[in-house]
Amino acid sequence: MEQILLIVAILGLILSTLFFTKRDGFKKSTFFLGTFYFIISLYCFQTWVIESRLLLYWKWFYVWPLPLYALLAPALYFYFISIIADEFRWKWSFLILFVPSLLALIDVLAVYNKPVQFYQEIIENALQKPKDRFESQYGLLTLKWHFLFRNSWVLLALIVLFFKLRVFFSQKSSTNFPIKTVNWLKTLYGLGFVLAVFSVYLSLVSIFRLDGSQLATPAYLMFLFYALVLILGVTPLYFPSILYGLPRLAFDPKEQRTSNQDTHKQMRAEEDGLRFGIDEPVLLDALKELEAKELYLQSDFNLDRLAAELEMPVHHISYFLNHHYNQSFSEYRTSLRMKMAQTLIEEGFFEQNTIEALAWKCGFSSRSAFTKAFKLYTGVNPSAYPLK
Repeated sequence: MEQILLIVAILGLILSTLFFTKRDGFKKSTFFLGTFYFIISLYCFQTWVIESRLLLYWKWFYVWPLPLYALLAPALYFYFISIIADEFRWKWSFLILFVPSLLALIDVLAVYNKPVQFYQEIIENALQKPKDRFESQYGLLTLKWHFLFRNSWVLLALIVLFFKLRVFFSQKSSTNFPIKTVNWLKTLYGLGFVLAVFSVYLSLVSIFRLDGSQLATPAYLMFLFYALVLILGVTPLYFPSILYGLPRLAFDPKEQRTSNQDTHKQMRAEEDGLRFGIDEPVLLDALKELEAKELYLQSDFNLDRLAAELEMPVHHISYFLNHHYNQSFSEYRTSLRMKMAQTLIEEGFFEQNTIEALAWKCGFSSRSAFTKAFKLYTGVNPSAYPLK
């Protein structure tokens, strides 16, 4: 089962790196999600080190991450709150989310302020009895109480979020997200809630054993816990648009009101661009660079590949092409190919080549498809196209 932890640790590190490096979409919500997966990654990796008895070689990798693990509740809560409100504004009431982290920080400082022998005893206990390491007394609390507090805070945060998310999903604003994005938010919440309940249950079982025994948690419960963690790590891969960052949603209605219809449309278009995290000049430059590389001449050039090249979600690219060029992706690609075909014909391509060769050169798989597209675009067949 330890291998599951290592897999999740690697996945979590990759995901957090992707989220932290995203330049488009709502950066704050993406940052909070990246923080959440980074903490998951760190926790799984440390647990794998302990369970695999590698702590003997990495004795320094213990105790100090405890306050970081307690930041799971703030990271997850801030992620959902920033999406619901379409912004993130600090409130002093948020400090309550950091109570477990503060307690953990106090105990970590207490450990490092004690003689080195005290730290060595904690390490030896974790090495000899990995399953009983939660019994170690750090300062104010034992490790199992820290485990209970941080997971209880995650559960309480998710309970508070439940009512906010229910209202959010019932409003029209949530329909601005693609259905997969909405499903992602529901899936993440569901997995987080189940894991929090399960973790709190394991903590309570560990703390309040009626017979006072120190028996390890049943293997099937730990396997179920690891399986849930694995699902949490793999789930973002099922929602690839999340890896590109989430779009912005709402805007101040006052900014959308104007008596001039043209001005209104222009403002609305600008707002939509911001909503999708689109910087038009930057995207236009990126498209021109791709056009210069002539990727559109390749037969497998499609919307998914264009989105991957630009590191943007597919629906963002579709929106931009419709807004800026008044074209679908297919129309945009065809126009580029037809311009190339015209240029090649004008440069004497047919002097030594056939229409089939021109079709293949321009990314078409057949002469008939190319001829049909060319006639629709220019009004004449390729063979009748006038030379300069």
